[in-house]
Amino acid sequence: MSSEAYKELKASVKILRLHLLSKKFRTDGYYRDRVFTGVISFRVLSHAAIEEYLEKRAIQIAVSASAICKKHGRISHSAACLVSFSKKIFGEPPDTFDSPQPNQQKIWQEKIDMKTRVSVAASLYISNIKNENHGIREKNVLNILLPIGFPTEKIDPLMLAEFDTFGKRRGEVAHSSPKVHTVKKPDPEQELATVNRIINLLKDVDDELDSILASVT
Repeated sequence: MSSEAYKELKASVKILRLHLLSKKFRTDGYYRDRVFTGVISFRVLSHAAIEEYLEKRAIQIAVSASAICKKHGRISHSAACLVSFSKKIFGEPPDTFDSPQPNQQKIWQEKIDMKTRVSVAASLYISNIKNENHGIREKNVLNILLPIGFPTEKIDPLMLAEFDTFGKRRGEVAHSSPKVHTVKKPDPEQELATVNRIINLLKDVDDELDSILASVT
């Protein structure tokens, strides 16, 4: 069964297809210039919807992993991955249990308490996803999936390649002028097929994310 986020993604793409692409595709490939601008808009907005889906699901898992750890002291696989992939270096155990200075009491918990380390790592991860992630290229997808414990054996290299190509093509047009779109003449039918192919590839990812979330909670 698909997650609500996945259902929302599919619904969003259907709306974009209705609003931005031709009702019928031409076999001769001849379209007015305004059609090509719609195709590019479809590409950029579909990319944004896919990116939002991945970020939303990943953050949901990070929040749950941190909350369960804080409440029950249970370190799930996702919680462990959040700490291990964190850019923050927590360091070795301190020499003393109590902080030597009053102004160090807050950060001292990071030195002695694993639950605090999980919370800090989760917060840093969520902040990174919200503020620093800008795409669905291979590096973006790995940066989203690996820190929440997505099994490496479940990551399809062909899927990553598909995402990377689409992300690259989105980047090429996101900041270009409409004149470029009408010169390159992107095919609307092919564009729709690419996005649908990515949506289908995400179904297995969605199922695995459901399993990760269940294991966390």
